[in-house]
Amino acid sequence: MLRTDSQMLYRFMLYLSRRGLKNQMLLCCLRYQTIRERIAFWVLWMDDIAQDGFVELPSSQTIWANELRVSRPSLNQEAKRMEKQGYFRMDGCRLEVLDREGLALAVAVAAGFQRMRRKRSSTRSMSSCWACTPTFW
Repeated sequence: MLRTDSQMLYRFMLYLSRRGLKNQMLLCCLRYQTIRERIAFWVLWMDDIAQDGFVELPSSQTIWANELRVSRPSLNQEAKRMEKQGYFRMDGCRLEVLDREGLALAVAVAAGFQRMRRKRSSTRSMSSCWACTPTFW
């Protein structure tokens, strides 16, 4: 069927590439230690690929927490705290980034700390992967 329908082949390839990008992002997100850092990285990455200025959140906090490998109550508390501090505004399943620089700073500080640790240990890890270097700095 894919051989005869070029539009379907294109859509299938587009789906695969988006899925691969999201999987890479989730792997990179796991290198961050705190829930705040993981949320900041996830929001910035998703904001980079959002087309209308709003980040679509997963359909439930349980799914989002599972993606970030954190507990749902901890994710909820930290997301509400970050919303109160003005980093973003959540409305249902949509999130609007308000302080992109503040979120990027949280991620950059964490990445700088990890680079210092990595230099001391001199072992290669996923955090040295080129694909894990965020474009929002």
